[in-house]
Amino acid sequence: MSNPPDGLLISDTSFSATYTSYNLYFFDPQFRTLVPDPIYLPIDGQTASALLQALLRGPTDALRPAVATAFPRTSLNSVPVVDGIAQISLGRQAASLKDEQLSQMSAQIAWTLGQIDDSTPKGFRLTANGSMLQVPGQIGKGDSAYVPIGYGAQFGPIPERTSDDLLAVQDKAVVTVRADGSQTTPLAGALGRKGPSIDSLAVAGDAKTVAVVTDNQHLLRSQSAGANSTRTLLYNQQSLLRPDYTRFNELWAVSGSPEHQVVRVFRGNSTKPTIVPAPWLAKERLVNFQISPDGTRMAVIAQVGDHDVLAIAPIIRGDTVRLGDLHVIDLADSDSTQVQQLADLGWISATRLLILGAASEGASFEPYGVEIDGSQFERVGTSDNWGATSLATSVDRSGAYHAVVSGRNAKSWLYRSGDQWSLLPGSLSSAAYPG
Repeated sequence: MSNPPDGLLISDTSFSATYTSYNLYFFDPQFRTLVPDPIYLPIDGQTASALLQALLRGPTDALRPAVATAFPRTSLNSVPVVDGIAQISLGRQAASLKDEQLSQMSAQIAWTLGQIDDSTPKGFRLTANGSMLQVPGQIGKGDSAYVPIGYGAQFGPIPERTSDDLLAVQDKAVVTVRADGSQTTPLAGALGRKGPSIDSLAVAGDAKTVAVVTDNQHLLRSQSAGANSTRTLLYNQQSLLRPDYTRFNELWAVSGSPEHQVVRVFRGNSTKPTIVPAPWLAKERLVNFQISPDGTRMAVIAQVGDHDVLAIAPIIRGDTVRLGDLHVIDLADSDSTQVQQLADLGWISATRLLILGAASEGASFEPYGVEIDGSQFERVGTSDNWGATSLATSVDRSGAYHAVVSGRNAKSWLYRSGDQWSLLPGSLSSAAYPG
């Protein structure tokens, strides 16, 4: 439900029987990628109309500062589906749109309508003020032309993967691990040779550019593809967290004492970071973070007082970059084991996280999947006394994902969607996937 009335109470069972989860799709402010925005709609057979009405109303409050829409302010009639084609009739404001905006608007529509189970239309036609709109790339001509439901694939919220291989630390050097764990080879370049102890690492989407935190979380260094030396990006820091690359050729880093943490972002090949304002850091201590595949949300584990919280902050990009308000994911409402302690997190879809959580202080950390709106929370596979400390995840456009948990004695375990956790050979720690 995108806009529930105040004071509405409904049981979990009744809600699940009456409402279904969908994503609306908006753009990042530079119109480079689509960003999913989860909502709930009634199960009443009017899904296409309800989804497009919600799309025209705009994003939910939590995401609103971080996204844009190609839709003009316009009206929308009901959306009948005739012979598999959704008939979308917009107001006169849409009649004079340029090709680029029409393409962007159509991508939002296609991705939003493409998730209707069992009755997904094969395409749609757009009219404005009674006249048919000509969308670049539509199929057919004249009155029979339509926009296919697969339109806008290039804007998908999950970027194309360049490699399934894993990077990890072995004997103070970075190694590449084949996707199935069967072979390990030193990374080409300086980081593939034994050096200072590596606390954590991140790999860019090209699978070649690597950032490492070393020297007891004091230094941040990076290596471009195969380079024989590294660049020092940050030095003399306190408590550098594991960094993270985004699809926008950015490297994010967080460091500082609990009361004075600073978020920084390096853009492109620059060695001079931009400080990213995050007002909530004055009250919460960041323990770990990961940026979403679409680059528009930061998922965080934060310590508030004496307890851990899982939360999402929108990344608001414009002339500057800043982090919006934290939106806490309430894990206590789940029917599953209630998680009180959190160790690590990673994205396993555009709207879903894998977390390492423990039921109490001193208990073992186990993997759980959780939707960012808190709607689903479930155990993922069965662990085997891991002593888990860190997590790496890899998202695929097909909906599949890989995950690696690292634990005591430099042991790591691999998981593939729907499979079981399996022990990787050799001693590996600080695992990371590209992207």
